[in-house]
Amino acid sequence: MFTIDGSRHCRRIAFRLHFGLANPFVLLMLCSTAASFVGCSSESPDSSAPQAAPFAGVELSVAVIGDESIVDVLETFVGEWNTQTGSNLTVHSTTEVEFLTQTKLNTDVALVPSYLAGIVQQRAWITPPPQTVLENSQLDWRDVFFGLRSNEAEWNRTLVGIPLGSPRLLIAYRADLLSTLGRDPPKTWAEYYELCARLRDLARGADASSQVTFGSVEPSEGNWPALVFLAKASPLAKHPDYYSTLFDIATMDPQIAGPAFVETLQDWVAAAETFPPDEHTTSPEGSYAMVRSGEAGMAITWSHARWAADAASVGEISFAALPGSSAAYPPHHPDAVAVDFRLVSLTDFAGYVGVVSSSSGEKEVQAAWQLLIQLSAGGWESQFSSSSEHLMMSRVSQVADAERWLPPEDHSSAGSFSLAMETAINAEDAVAALPIPGRERYLQTLAAEVRRAFAGESTPQQALQKAAVEWSQITEQLGVDQQRAHYRASTAQSH
Repeated sequence: MFTIDGSRHCRRIAFRLHFGLANPFVLLMLCSTAASFVGCSSESPDSSAPQAAPFAGVELSVAVIGDESIVDVLETFVGEWNTQTGSNLTVHSTTEVEFLTQTKLNTDVALVPSYLAGIVQQRAWITPPPQTVLENSQLDWRDVFFGLRSNEAEWNRTLVGIPLGSPRLLIAYRADLLSTLGRDPPKTWAEYYELCARLRDLARGADASSQVTFGSVEPSEGNWPALVFLAKASPLAKHPDYYSTLFDIATMDPQIAGPAFVETLQDWVAAAETFPPDEHTTSPEGSYAMVRSGEAGMAITWSHARWAADAASVGEISFAALPGSSAAYPPHHPDAVAVDFRLVSLTDFAGYVGVVSSSSGEKEVQAAWQLLIQLSAGGWESQFSSSSEHLMMSRVSQVADAERWLPPEDHSSAGSFSLAMETAINAEDAVAALPIPGRERYLQTLAAEVRRAFAGESTPQQALQKAAVEWSQITEQLGVDQQRAHYRASTAQSH
């Protein structure tokens, strides 16, 4: 007999030594199944007794919505899972449009973009994780970042699934250039724009090694102007004492033409000359590449190991959380008021949550939760969560492994990257990027009007007023009551 230490590392060593397993996977699942996911006994079973496959004969299906990279990495796990559990795991992909046309969840497990998790919960397609799953020692629920447990994984204060990783927008910056200027990363958006100008002006100086073309570069293709705008406006627009941010939660009237949003767009447009021209559009990956290549002094982005992996970096890259604010606008109030300085992160623009079908059988549901535990904490977590740019570290225990999310040449930046990402994920407050029906239409409308403001075709206030009118029309078309119910539920997930 022996006692298993509480840490995941020691548990694995104990299992390997006592049972001679290649990994502890089978025994953990056997214990979880036998104890209804409560956890393993501290006493070892008879090692001479044959161990039955815990899910023998179970047909388990997994659907991945919208990301083939996740499908690819899951398929590398299928053989191990099937051999060790006795079940037959199949993985397939589907588009978001195809997925939402279903009348129920036609699979046992779905890995859904975080902005869809609440929608499938509202449709009653999924079953929430039982307390026995959350208390499973292998899952180690408290090791999951608080910001994921309380934002992406919750809807209307109800846990909907297991968060599998969700990036946050960060500032990637040339630490060597900021050192030349004697500056720290910006804490407010005003500091950010002032630093953009200073970095651009380095190109006009005598030190050719410090030259950059642009002060900063920000994602600008597709709907990214809308998402970057919401990220910038969130600290001003999200008052800590109110739920209403993008819409009035009582009436569903859009709030995006309010003073917090107008001020944000005015300040952004005023700094336009420090960014690439309108015709230069880029993705988060492209933004990261431009700061690494020396074209820009800063970038709004995050990082993935395959981004610009073959390109040399011309300087020292570091990371910081997006700026915060010590002021915020209460809803329907013309003036900002002082608040404690805080960061407000934009969520639900990427990231995935694992959910389980409410129409699956009991054995399939047990196997489904065990599979999600395995993806979150069972030994596959780092390989899985670094497989796609839409995933990210999800646990405190992964912080020390942050190099997995960086190109090889930037591994020296792992410390600043992990600190910035953890800070952003666990920010004091959050604004969800429209995890409601019609999301794509709302974002497309807002992105188009932000572009019009930058092109000088309308003032920031005119652009946002037009976007608000179109948002009202979208809401009317989809049904005010339905949209209000979804939006109210989404606001309840913020801490």
